[in-house]
Amino acid sequence: MNELDRYARSWGATAVPFGPLSDTQWIAIPSQQRALSLLDQTAALRGVMLLSGANGLGKSTWVGRWVRQLENRLYTPVNLTQATLSSRGLLASLARSLGKRPSIRRERNLDELSSYLSEHERQTLVSEPAL
Repeated sequence: MNELDRYARSWGATAVPFGPLSDTQWIAIPSQQRALSLLDQTAALRGVMLLSGANGLGKSTWVGRWVRQLENRLYTPVNLTQATLSSRGLLASLARSLGKRPSIRRERNLDELSSYLSEHERQTLVSEPAL
């Protein structure tokens, strides 16, 4: 029993409302199944995909859940949290998230990214939303 469940029980609750869902509790609908299939296909082909929709639909939660189930030896999740980054900032953030030393110089960041990709050539980078 985790700490949140203990607190809920101490207040007389039998379960935490809106708690984390297990894989068996996750509600799958056809549009999510289609998106899952497209995400899997895009990742396998090392492509780019844009998942869009209205605010509050759970896109970030759903993609974050998908990213966590990916095979670690094949995929490297990358978390980019700022949509307003400049190109230099984006490269520095990407280098930092891969464990490389970021720089203010665009060329240095590209070198760091190139170095990472050559060290991990069998892995695919997958962007994970910040929750």
